[in-house]
Amino acid sequence: MDISDTLLPGEELRLLLSERGNTCISIILPLAKYGPEREQNKRLIDRSIQRAKEWWDQLNPDRSAEWWVSRLLQLKEQLDPIHPPQGIGFFIAENLQQIITFPFIPKEKILIGNSFEVRDLLKKAQYEQPYLLLTLTLQKAQLFQGKFTQLTAFTQTGLSGIFKEAFEYERPSRSTSYAGQAHVKSFEKEKQEIIEDRATHHFKKADEIVRKYHSGTTPLVVVADQKPLAIYRKLCAIKKELLIYVEKDPSHLSPDQLSTYSWPSVNTYFEKKISTQIEQFNEAVGRGQTREGLQACWRAAQEGNCRTMLVDESYHTSGFIIESDPYHLFRKPPTHAHRILTDAVDDLIEIVLEKNGNVLLAETDSLPEGRKIMMITRY
Repeated sequence: MDISDTLLPGEELRLLLSERGNTCISIILPLAKYGPEREQNKRLIDRSIQRAKEWWDQLNPDRSAEWWVSRLLQLKEQLDPIHPPQGIGFFIAENLQQIITFPFIPKEKILIGNSFEVRDLLKKAQYEQPYLLLTLTLQKAQLFQGKFTQLTAFTQTGLSGIFKEAFEYERPSRSTSYAGQAHVKSFEKEKQEIIEDRATHHFKKADEIVRKYHSGTTPLVVVADQKPLAIYRKLCAIKKELLIYVEKDPSHLSPDQLSTYSWPSVNTYFEKKISTQIEQFNEAVGRGQTREGLQACWRAAQEGNCRTMLVDESYHTSGFIIESDPYHLFRKPPTHAHRILTDAVDDLIEIVLEKNGNVLLAETDSLPEGRKIMMITRY
């Protein structure tokens, strides 16, 4: 069972971060989702568990790996062989055994240390930000809750009742029964004009219902053909910056097909948050509220001075610290007794999260001027 089904958003990260300082094993793997390659998934997991055992024996020759291996094998049995995810993570500590699925293809990682590998969970959180999706035609509307490419229909919204009234052709009426053909009380409207009037009336009611389900920061995706989309755009009362329009007739599309057409636009919307944070970084430069580079960001994070940090998702590097001065990160081994950080970037991310800072992962080489880490500080 996917841990996401039982935990609230953010709980996955909170649970794994709570084990920092304890012995932690992280195994993250890409899986084959379709075709005959899917049969190789369990063998791939077995091979990774064996590699983790061999590494454990090298690091801890005096401690048996059997207890850890047995927990990993128990988690492996939770994998659905028929409908596997694109990626999976096994996380084992003395007081925690969790399996977490990923809606993207992660790189293979096997890590043993005093904290879990959390970078893929951050990426998952960015992918799985909730949104609403509204489909509109001249005959009906339907509302969905979206999370990544998964759409769940709201069934008791009342939207279907709005469209029960048929679009009828409105005939002209006479002024009196005595006037014959001499006078006409009202002119006959064009049929298209009547349709647009009725659609506007119905769409306004639909918009009122949608706003009851909409929060102030959740994006709304509207999927409709050209004419309904143009009508709804004129009357929608939700903030324009939260709206995503997809011009496509949704009449005969399944939820899976809807997500195929809508997710690229939703993903682009979420990626704009990186661009927004880069703009805020540039504005904060003049106030002296920015840091760049691993060492400067490390000190600010230790001081609890990080508000938002942008990290190139492919950036991995080692570091060294002296226990008496954890605020200073060495890039080369110091002459004094020191501790080696296999991935200092991941340790930095964990420190920022523990001190209630925000971390966003950027696509490889997408940060400006070749930067790998950019930080906006609190003061």
